[in-house]
Parts: sequence; C-alpha cells; structure tokens
Amino acid sequence: MKRCLLLLLIPGTLFAKALVVRTPQGEFVRSLALDDSYQYELVSDLEAQTIEDTARRLEAERAAKAAAIELPSAPSGNAAEDTTFVDPATIVLTDTAREYINEYRELIERHMPSPPQGHCVVKIELSSYGRVLQARVLEGYGRSCDGIIPTIHSIESFPLPKDPQSIPAARSPSIAFSPRHG
Repeated sequence: MKRCLLLLLIPGTLFAKALVVRTPQGEFVRSLALDDSYQYELVSDLEAQTIEDTARRLEAERAAKAAAIELPSAPSGNAAEDTTFVDPATIVLTDTAREYINEYRELIERHMPSPPQGHCVVKIELSSYGRVLQARVLEGYGRSCDGIIPTIHSIESFPLPKDPQSIPAARSPSIAFSPRHG
C-alpha cells in the first residue's frame, strides 16, 4: 500500500505551529508540535531511512572518536614507544597503581570467554602507550590458565596513570586470577 501526503500551501499555513496527521478517512492520528528552530521536509520512506542511517553512522563515528581520545595516543612521526623498565626492586606500589591494576584485572575478566579453572598469577609488561609487550604465567597450572594470555594480547591497550610515581608499577603488574564461586 502506497502512502501519499498532499500538502497544500495556503498563505495562513506557513506559520503553523503543529502538524496534524489524519488517516485517508479523515480520522485523527497524531499531532506534532513544530518548532521554528528546525527545518521540516516531506520525504519518501526510502529517503527517510537513508537520513536515519546516515545520522546513526555519524553518531557512531562521533562516539568512536570520543572513545579514541580517552585511549593513549599511538606514537606519531619519530616518537617511539618506551619499552625500557625500571628495576623491580625500586618500584613503589602506590594507591593509584593499585587502582589501575584492579582496573586491568576487571578489563581482562570482561574479555575472557570463561573464568580461569584454577588460581593463576600473570605478569604483564606494557609499553609507555599501554600496549602489551609481554604476558606470561608466573603461577598456575597450564590448562587452568590457558585463556588468560590470549585474552590479554587481544586487548589493544591498557590505560596508564598520569602520576609519574605510579607508572612503573602500572606498566609491569603481576595480577592474580581465581575461579569464581557461586
């Protein structure tokens, strides 16, 4: 069934403040208030769908750009990622570093297809941009920790603290994982 809307422009209707929708039999369906600050157009169903799809795509692009701003920026030009590490004996575990390490654990657990089958401790080494350089199991049995290392490597980058004293501990954390009971 094809829908058709006939709009007659009568001198008094150009300044209308509402659009009234009626059925072909003249029954009232809906009234929409019009705002002078918007532009109104009559378009086909196909054009309306195209406009909606474009608006959704633009909104998704804006959201992706906003999310990219929060991630550490990739090196540009001649800037290189710092892959050198501080001597572990001199690292101070600050409260900020502890918060970031807990955030790393939660991030990894969210990406894991299933919880570990046993207790596992994993050592992660991150670049100055939060990318995973190395991840290895320090404690745990092979099969019980199988899914953790691939999950860690699948995460593009980890957030790093702004506090310079917290960065060394956050770049080389040891994180414990246990099976969930319940």
